[in-house]
Amino acid sequence: MGILQESLVSLIGENNFSRFLTNGAYFFAPIKLENGELYGGIALAIPRCSSSDNMLSWVFTITQVIELQLFWFGTVNTLGNMPDNYGILSIDRSNGQSHILIMSDEVIKIFGLPLRDYYYERLDNIIPTTSSNKSFWKIIDTDQKVTDKNIRLDVKGKQIDISISAAPLKQKFHTHGIILHITSIKQISRLNSQYSSNAQYSFDTIIKKSDAMQAVIQRSKTASLTDSNILLLGESGVGKDVIAQAIHNNSKRRNQPFIAINCASLSKDLIASELFGYESGAFTGAKKEGTLGKFELADNGTLFLDEIGDMPLDLQAILLRVLEEKSFRKVGGNTVVHVNVRIIAATNKNLMKKISDGLFREDLFYRLGIIRIHIPPLRSRESDIMILARHFITQICAQLGKPAVRLSESAASFFKHYLWPGNVRELKNTLEGIISTNDELEISEQEIRHYLSDFTVGAQFREHAAASQLVSNTQDQNEYIYDERKDFVQALKICHNNKTKAADYLGIPLRTFYRRLKKYGMLMV
Repeated sequence: MGILQESLVSLIGENNFSRFLTNGAYFFAPIKLENGELYGGIALAIPRCSSSDNMLSWVFTITQVIELQLFWFGTVNTLGNMPDNYGILSIDRSNGQSHILIMSDEVIKIFGLPLRDYYYERLDNIIPTTSSNKSFWKIIDTDQKVTDKNIRLDVKGKQIDISISAAPLKQKFHTHGIILHITSIKQISRLNSQYSSNAQYSFDTIIKKSDAMQAVIQRSKTASLTDSNILLLGESGVGKDVIAQAIHNNSKRRNQPFIAINCASLSKDLIASELFGYESGAFTGAKKEGTLGKFELADNGTLFLDEIGDMPLDLQAILLRVLEEKSFRKVGGNTVVHVNVRIIAATNKNLMKKISDGLFREDLFYRLGIIRIHIPPLRSRESDIMILARHFITQICAQLGKPAVRLSESAASFFKHYLWPGNVRELKNTLEGIISTNDELEISEQEIRHYLSDFTVGAQFREHAAASQLVSNTQDQNEYIYDERKDFVQALKICHNNKTKAADYLGIPLRTFYRRLKKYGMLMV
């Protein structure tokens, strides 16, 4: 009867249907799962003389305990299938205090606690009922139902930002308590950064043909397999950011965040908070909840510091300490934050000159430049120019929805001999500018000259220098040679005149390096 009706049943003495059972007392209570499905039941049979008015209540209480245990078993099973950085904390408040029923391993990690069993410990011993935890305890004490609420906790003296969802235990369990779903805001931010700012380029997608770039790619591939810091050197526009992304995507950190910051684009006052984040109220205009810095967002991944040569000198000292200790404090904070980050830095500046001028720390240079990769300018890798041009033409036409265009023979010749002071970036921008404003299917040399003449006097001078090269003007050829010669002088200086290392530094084969030295009369340098 109890099974069929899924309800409480008591049959005592003559109430039984069978005369053989009149000397007994029989009690039944169903056991149901959380969704209301009948799981089973508890039946109690005793002599009638031993029966009392409390028997049915006792059976009912036993089923309630079993139902609660089934609920916890289901919860524990759910915990085993939960993703990283997402956990459950369940609290029993039946006696007026907050005792821990379940604290998942992920919650323990988020709170930074030792990994052990916390069953029925008092929660206020871990999260004190102080003013800094007021928002959290309001949820607990009032049985609030909240969804994805961002709060900051003080857990044993450490500031932790979490997203919390909470729901009271169902009344059917006759237990006063609450279940919390907890996620690390740091992890949420890292995931957002990982998927919104992911590195796009790989070594396979880099357009190259010249021996110089082939050597750079090979050296970069080898470097990517290590965890050492890398310093990318080269003029503006050569593609240092592309190489950095390819290194990340070829490394063991490829599935972790790639975070980039341009050190030249931020003011001296902002760059520290961008790199290390800040606490609430750290400065005027700061977010109430504070914010994570690039180092935290890049934890376990790669941090790309572009234009490192423009970093303020005082911040260089802080960066050096972070690289050595792998930890830091946020702006306005006292809590030490530990990170595991691979640094790739890049600059178009002559760091050795900045060191001699007292504008860049020598110890930071050596810490950042454990591996140094020099990306040669476009003017010294002529065989790359046309394959890059064709690639950009196809890409730009597709983006603009225009039919494919081509370079005239004279335009192609001009491209090969132009100095390209802005390197690959200038090449792409020139083509985009011309294609966007021209409906012809062929780009002429005249159109290129007209486009370049719209820029600065310096650009016009470089254009005339390229035109002079077409007619083999010796003076302008020597000026071009002098520009490349400076790269060789710098490489030899940095490598203490070791030609093998200097060739490796420039990313060109040793035989080519010696051939260039002979060409420029530098074999005695």
